[in-house]
Amino acid sequence: MANRKVVLVRLCKTEKGWRRYPAVVGKNGRIKPGFVKVAGKEREYREGRYQLCAARQHHISRDSRPPIGKCWLPCLNFLSAMKQRLLLALHG
Repeated sequence: MANRKVVLVRLCKTEKGWRRYPAVVGKNGRIKPGFVKVAGKEREYREGRYQLCAARQHHISRDSRPPIGKCWLPCLNFLSAMKQRLLLALHG
């Protein structure tokens, strides 16, 4: 099955080392800079960068994690462009 979902994650430095967590999107649709969702709760980790992951079912594919950067605005633009490319590839 083809990848159908793209997830914005943040690779951040935690107490346990470098970890990937889903980025937090606010009610206004913007990404909350430095915040991730860990076990259903929002946590702030200042050091880190954003990545896009193509998700297969419920597992994140390790072979497709393009680095996006530390700022959230280019991430959001890149994410919407990737979604459009995936929709065009699926519907053709």
